[in-house]
Amino acid sequence: MENKLEILVQKAQGGLRDLRISRKGAWYNKTFDLRNYINHLQISNVFYMLAYNELGAFFTVIRPLAVGRTGDYDAVWIFMDKDITVPASDITNLIAYAQQDLLSGGENYDNLDAFVQKAYPANNFLDIETVQKSGKQAFRVFGQGTPYPYLADIINRDLNQNYYKHYDAVFFFDLATASAVNPSIRSQLADLSNMPFEPTGILYPPTEGANPNRIEVYWNRQPFRVPIRVRQNHALQFLLHRPGFKDVTTNLSVTVPQQNFSFPNNLPWERIVSFDDFRVSCKGKTLSGFVLMVNGQVLRSGAALCIPASQCANAVITVTKQGLQDYRGICNLLTLEKHNIFMSEIDRPKKKILSGAAIKVIGLLLWSAVMVLLGYVLSPKSDMENGDGRISTDSGSVETLPDEGETVSRGGQSYIVTYKKVEKSPETSSKNTSGRNSDKDVNAKGSANGNTNHNNAKDNESKSLKEGEEKKQTSPESATSSSAE
Repeated sequence: MENKLEILVQKAQGGLRDLRISRKGAWYNKTFDLRNYINHLQISNVFYMLAYNELGAFFTVIRPLAVGRTGDYDAVWIFMDKDITVPASDITNLIAYAQQDLLSGGENYDNLDAFVQKAYPANNFLDIETVQKSGKQAFRVFGQGTPYPYLADIINRDLNQNYYKHYDAVFFFDLATASAVNPSIRSQLADLSNMPFEPTGILYPPTEGANPNRIEVYWNRQPFRVPIRVRQNHALQFLLHRPGFKDVTTNLSVTVPQQNFSFPNNLPWERIVSFDDFRVSCKGKTLSGFVLMVNGQVLRSGAALCIPASQCANAVITVTKQGLQDYRGICNLLTLEKHNIFMSEIDRPKKKILSGAAIKVIGLLLWSAVMVLLGYVLSPKSDMENGDGRISTDSGSVETLPDEGETVSRGGQSYIVTYKKVEKSPETSSKNTSGRNSDKDVNAKGSANGNTNHNNAKDNESKSLKEGEEKKQTSPESATSSSAE
């Protein structure tokens, strides 16, 4: 496409003949024999026709022929591609020249060539109001006494009216021509004379700077990335897709010839919060089997919640799991990254751990107690030589039980370790079973042994004296002495 106007000069008389054509293209195949449309009108004055198709629009100047069959005509077709915007002044000037040539009765249309050589910039927008023909025809009247005295008044108000696109053809009559149309025929045509003209505007997609949340805008189920031309003050519905949020629909109207898309304030965004948005761990290990709640709502595995955006910036997150401390924190769910939650183990009272030396001391004390209960004691070397069976130990010094026969040093004295069986007296057994400690038992035993030895010495002395007395009494000398006396 060359972004230019196209022209076809056509003559319908006895047949259909092209008198002049600018450039053949797809648009040319959209032209047709006008006799099928105008022969029922039965008029002789010049009139005009507007017809839309999917490629653009034709504005045709028609001069009915007074000779030949009814409906014969000469016509100049002016094609305007939908991808270009032609100023209204260019169109009105071209129509004036075309009408002048048609009325001259000749077949010289050289003065139209200048119009088809001019290039127009391509539209950077999409015309969203598509052609939806109903199979019907319509007309519009202009002239003195009407809101639009001249045809140029209608063209300058913009031919791009959506209601024009609903008809196969829209005829423009001046008052005299409209009056010449048979009323019964005219009643079959839709009268658009009082339809208002609606200005159009171009709506541009949102710029990156005005779209920090990367919202994708859809119109008519398609991404809105190309400017569109719409009627001003006509609401359009858009679908807004924001990553991580539920889709929202909004309406927007164009109020000026050129307008940028702007996001309305206070849109009802809802954040789609899924279970997989969170990673719960303890000591670096990812957890499972926990209960997760967002703003008091349970979020289950494989499910999602829709949280209003107003409640996302300071969302309350709670996590519970058996054996761990409950987690409660504030999270900004407006962000899309994964949220990490770190849980802690339950604090328990710390157990007191004994040192190795303390364990040895306790073990030795327990072992010594057991040995005493069984009747075994540690005897120093001197005590063994004396055989008194007493135990002497260093004050406060405890070591691992040595082997029998080993020599140990305590308080500057040397001891030979020996283990001997001690006969238990009933008194000692009673003391042992009553829970007294081994030191008291040993001291008691030593004291008892001392008393026994002392009593034995006295008994021996008394026995010796007695035996001496008995000898005196039984000896002859003693007996004689006794008799003499």
